[in-house]
Amino acid sequence: LPSYILKPISCSLDLQINRSDIPNLSIPKLLVDISFPKISVVLRENQFHDLLSFVDWISMTQRSEKFKKYSRPSLQPKNDPKAWWQYAIRCTIGEEIRPKLQKLSPSYII
Repeated sequence: LPSYILKPISCSLDLQINRSDIPNLSIPKLLVDISFPKISVVLRENQFHDLLSFVDWISMTQRSEKFKKYSRPSLQPKNDPKAWWQYAIRCTIGEEIRPKLQKLSPSYII
């Protein structure tokens, strides 16, 4: 018996073609409407845990992406704690404090 993650699906497709020779940018040449009435996903427990781990990895990658511009120290924290504290301060000021202060500035308020 085959094991599917995504069960077989059916869909309906409605395609409308604008055959007018007069160019009009407000009317599309093709209009496609796809409908999937039911999509079923079946996961075993280990697949579910792998999916959650993947989602966590994506979330962590997105969070760390905004801190790349602050030049992370190359040494480990135990070898250079001062550099890591400076990095943490730069990240906090740049991502948390500075945007809030900009909202309080007269040029932003006016």
